[in-house]
Amino acid sequence: MKCITVYLFNNNLFFVPVSETNDGAQFLTKPIFSTGILVDSEIIGEIIDNALEASTILEIKPAKNTFKDLLKISGAKTHKLLVERGMAMSIDQKDNMLEIQLLKNAPEIKSFIGYDVPNIISVERNAPNAELGDIIKKLILSNIT
Repeated sequence: MKCITVYLFNNNLFFVPVSETNDGAQFLTKPIFSTGILVDSEIIGEIIDNALEASTILEIKPAKNTFKDLLKISGAKTHKLLVERGMAMSIDQKDNMLEIQLLKNAPEIKSFIGYDVPNIISVERNAPNAELGDIIKKLILSNIT
């Protein structure tokens, strides 16, 4: 299954591929794709395509910690700050569908977690990039407090 995690921090979006090892463990992997939140929706759709293609099966655990790179690139500096002030969502490719799920902040455990009642939006994988980008932007903008 191909998957990415999208982070919003300081009005910038960071798209990080999630790769899986043969034993099922998942890790954030490179490359990290980034763009401003106000960019054209078509570009967001293209970035999602590229990030999903970078999501792979790994033979072994990655040696480099991609999350540390994400903190540097985003300017969050710490995991706690990213969780407290940021936003995250997961995008999973299942067959010909993309399942988009907004994640909630859980600062007490310094993480983003799924909601008790999942709020999953399903989109056809071959939907136009602009349509996919619009969905992502609307989901983010409707949840910014």
